[in-house]
Amino acid sequence: MAYMLVPHQVTDTTATIWVGVADENEHGRQQVMGIEVDDGTETRTVALDASGWDTWKSYSQGDDAHYARLDRLLDRVLEVLKRPQIIRTLDYKRITLDNLRPRTSYSLTLHIEGQAATTSEMHLREARVTTLPAALPDQGQKAFTVLLGSCFYGPNDEEGMVGRTYYHLPKDRRPDIKILCGDQVYLDNPWLDTSLRYNGGNVRRGLFRAGFFQKYLDNWTQVRGEDAGFRQLLKDGANYFCSDDHEFWNNAPNFGGIGFINTLHSEQRDWWRKQARALFEIFQSPDPLIPFNVGQLSFRIADTRINRSITPERFMNDEDLSAVGRWIEGLSGPGVLVVGQPVLTEENSYGKALKADWNRTLWSALD
Repeated sequence: MAYMLVPHQVTDTTATIWVGVADENEHGRQQVMGIEVDDGTETRTVALDASGWDTWKSYSQGDDAHYARLDRLLDRVLEVLKRPQIIRTLDYKRITLDNLRPRTSYSLTLHIEGQAATTSEMHLREARVTTLPAALPDQGQKAFTVLLGSCFYGPNDEEGMVGRTYYHLPKDRRPDIKILCGDQVYLDNPWLDTSLRYNGGNVRRGLFRAGFFQKYLDNWTQVRGEDAGFRQLLKDGANYFCSDDHEFWNNAPNFGGIGFINTLHSEQRDWWRKQARALFEIFQSPDPLIPFNVGQLSFRIADTRINRSITPERFMNDEDLSAVGRWIEGLSGPGVLVVGQPVLTEENSYGKALKADWNRTLWSALD
């Protein structure tokens, strides 16, 4: 069980904060009392009641009816070997803190009724967020700084060096916001997990999704002492997210090699993609196109993976692509377009042209 607090998007007067309660029942939600917000001179508490929570489960009755046909067949064939389901849960909500001051840092503490937290648990329940400036800083003021990052593979950072590096940045050099633009988790790796072990889901329902869920928890709760672990990065400052293939599987939505047994058939890929997308939208972002401005400086964070088509002509929804085009045409100052993959290229990694359908690529917006 874990209670988690993660800063998400900010404006100059608001902050969106994600709260998660893992592997608890309704009583666990009821114990979440509120978030203490402290700017160093004033402290207030934002109450969180027991309503308004969403719940994710690794298995619910009737889920097997939505499996791919091959897996439904295996589910029936292996009925005699069935073991108890694995049911993991996550209760979560996003709340908006308002009436904040521009470019002001606020410490956040999640209060849980009747529970004394251990040191590692306090790292999960505490965070800090800084609002955006109302305008770009003048000369001599601290520059507005954005950290762009991707590709965090937890098994290769057992000591938590990513978080330690961030923690030891001088406080006056830390970024205002972080844009994590893909592969914040690797749901398909290690390859043994998804190529072999997860097939046990045919005899233990919920196993596949529970494995995905655990990978998110492993990264979101990685704490190594007082100064290390991926949690140090997540909890300090606003986080903006978009996905890339490893939020699903290598080369998603196409067949990817890793996890091959579970991505051989289009129905299996569709099922995997749906489950992975649900977790991405829960933990990271439900929005494939995120806008924000700092004075005349305008940002658009465009997810070019989550709505990508299997055929090569589209990597965004038409609506989102059109919105990017309108944004570019209407810019009155500098614009920053953030994507998880390079778009100013004529070929993909296999040497195949990407410009067959100009109207469905960012080329049309950038031309």
